[in-house]
Amino acid sequence: MERSEALEQNSISHIYLVKTSKVNWDDNPDSFMHVFVEITDMLNLKQANKNIDDQKVMFASTSHEFRTPLNAILNSFDLIKFILEKSRNEDKDV
Repeated sequence: MERSEALEQNSISHIYLVKTSKVNWDDNPDSFMHVFVEITDMLNLKQANKNIDDQKVMFASTSHEFRTPLNAILNSFDLIKFILEKSRNEDKDV
């Protein structure tokens, strides 16, 4: 129990996949072999990949919502710039 408390305090967790096979060990037919495979890193990588994929989908869906207002701002800026330049050129001609 002390070990499990220490693991929780340090936020250390390990996930294992347990494979069990019935084996004939020393002529005992009721023997079992358990193989523990740590899959913590594999699951963490799967979760990280899922998070990245989720972020890509979110960015793709929101990029349109950013592009439209930004295009309006840029077009407005270009129009104001054009009007100011035209006004300056007319002032020089007069």
